[in-house]
This record gives sequence, C-alpha cells and structure tokens, in this order.
Amino acid sequence: MSSKELSASNPSPNTREDDDQKAEVIRRRAGYLRAIAEASRASAEARLEKAEQDRTAAKGSCQTAEADRRAAEEHRCSVKKLRQAAK
Repeated sequence: MSSKELSASNPSPNTREDDDQKAEVIRRRAGYLRAIAEASRASAEARLEKAEQDRTAAKGSCQTAEADRRAAEEHRCSVKKLRQAAK
C-alpha cells in the first residue's frame, strides 16, 4: 500500500476536530439565522397589527365623514324649506 493510500484510509486525528469545529460554525449560523427569522416574524406581526389599526381608524373616519355628509345634506334641505316658506 502506498503512503497516499494509507493516509486516505487513516484520516488524520485533526479531522474529527475539524468536523467538530465545522459543526459548531453551522450551529452558530443556524442560531443566528433563527434569531433573524424570529425578528423578521415579530416585525411582520407588528406591521400587520399597525395596518389593522390604521384600517380600523380609516373605517371609523369614513363612517364619520358619511355621517357629516348626511348631516350637511339635511341642513341644506332644511335651509331650502325655510327659504321656500319665507317666500
């Protein structure tokens, strides 16, 4: 057996240590990516909540504007009736 074949069949003792280091790097990256994903999810939930609040406020604003429009129309009708009565 050549020395090349021996080294291939008998991995260096550092291989296990290298594998452990690589595994640790992968675990750290995975943890980092999980933290980023969780932060992104929390941010998205906050944006959705804010959008829902804005939608609710806009709906209330539209209802108020509609009520104001009706009140103005009633006022115009009353003024028109008073003018007709005054003639």
